[in-house]
Amino acid sequence: MNFFEKVVNLDRRFIYLMLGLVVIIPIIFRLALPIRVSEPVRAAYETIENLPEGSIIMISIDYDASSEPELQPMLLSVLRQCFTKRHKVVLLGQWALGLPFGEIGLNTVSREFNQRATSNADSLIYGRDFVNLGYRPGYRALMVGLGREFRDFFAVDYRGTPVDQLPLMTRIRNYNDIDLLVGLEAGQAGDEWIQYAGARYGLKIVIGSTGVVEITSQN
Repeated sequence: MNFFEKVVNLDRRFIYLMLGLVVIIPIIFRLALPIRVSEPVRAAYETIENLPEGSIIMISIDYDASSEPELQPMLLSVLRQCFTKRHKVVLLGQWALGLPFGEIGLNTVSREFNQRATSNADSLIYGRDFVNLGYRPGYRALMVGLGREFRDFFAVDYRGTPVDQLPLMTRIRNYNDIDLLVGLEAGQAGDEWIQYAGARYGLKIVIGSTGVVEITSQN
C-alpha cells in the first residue's frame, strides 16, 4: 500500500484530531505570524489617505451574505479611514441583498465615531457626512446614467428621504462630483464599474474583491 492509499484509508477520527490540533495550538501558544501588506492594498489605502479632506467617496456594496465574511471587514476599514480623514461617503449597491450590510456598516462606524466626539462638529450626521442611496435595478444603465445625473435614478435615499433634502446630495449631480469610487465585489459588477464608469467617465476606482474574484485593475 503506497502513501496515498494510506492517506485515503486513514481513520477519519485522526483527521479530525489533527484539524483540532492545528486550530487549538496557535490559540494556546498565541502564535503570531507576520502580516505583509501587499502593494495593491497599500495603493488602495494611500489613494484614500491622499485625497483632500472632505472629498466625496462613493462606495458600492456588490455582495451579499455569502461573501459578507470577506467583504464586510473591508467596508468597515474603508469607512473608518474615510471618516478619520473627514471624507464624505455616498453608499449604494448593485446587489439588493447587500444593502442591509452597507447600512449596518454605516451605523456601526458612525456610532463608534460619535461616541468619541466632543462636539457637534466632530459628530457624524446622516445626510451631512454620509448617505445611503440604496439599490436600483439595471446596473449597467445605472452606471452609465449616474455619469449624467444621480437624480434620474435616486429621487429618494435608502430611507425614503428625498435626496434634495440631504445637504450632502446638494453637492452631487454626477461623477464629476465624486472623487473616488470604492467597489466591494463578489461578482462581475467590479468589471462593469471599470468599463462603464472608469473608462467612459474617467472615474477613479479602487476595487476590493473576494479571494475567488479576479478583476483587471485600472490606474
